[in-house]
Amino acid sequence: MSIGEILKHKRKSLNLTLEEISDDIKVQRRYLEIIENELEKNLDVYVIGYLKIYSNYLNVDVTEHIVDLKKHSKSSNHLIYGNELSQNTNIKSHKHNIYSAIFIITIIITAYFLYSLDKKAISNQKYQINTNEIANSISNKKTYARRINNNEYIVYNISEKFFLFAEDSTELELYDIKNNLIESCFLRVGEKKLVYTPHEQVRIKVSVVNSIKID
Repeated sequence: MSIGEILKHKRKSLNLTLEEISDDIKVQRRYLEIIENELEKNLDVYVIGYLKIYSNYLNVDVTEHIVDLKKHSKSSNHLIYGNELSQNTNIKSHKHNIYSAIFIITIIITAYFLYSLDKKAISNQKYQINTNEIANSISNKKTYARRINNNEYIVYNISEKFFLFAEDSTELELYDIKNNLIESCFLRVGEKKLVYTPHEQVRIKVSVVNSIKID
């Protein structure tokens, strides 16, 4: 009598159904059916494991039968155990590492592409100033400005001269492109100052926010 037949006979003698046993031992019914009817054709590690659980539940010792099954199946490919199982695990791990590496590389490439676009946009910003970004009204088309924070402006001065008009009293500092201080002064309300500089770019810093108008 085969292992499956032994277990089936014991189960029926206890008036148990496969559904009842499946619920108790948490093994799907289809595996229990394989164990009872087609065990020799499905000798993989999962079925062997479920066989042990099933036999323990019915209090049937199948240790010798399992040994015989393994010996019988050495020449076949149905039973996977020992080094073969380890090799399969290593293959899965290797595939997982490859997929992880591809995912990380994709993220890096995407981040670099977005960074390049952003950097290019920043570098072109000084040459493509939108009217909404202009700090103050501009009358000289050869001079345009951009606010960089609350009290600092960048003036791009192609004509080499422009006027600053103080709408509020403020301390004023002018810096060249290398951040060297060109001039510092104090402007009263309504006072107008001519700035003449060969620098194509000048940074203006004021002590009072929105105190300067560029003409």
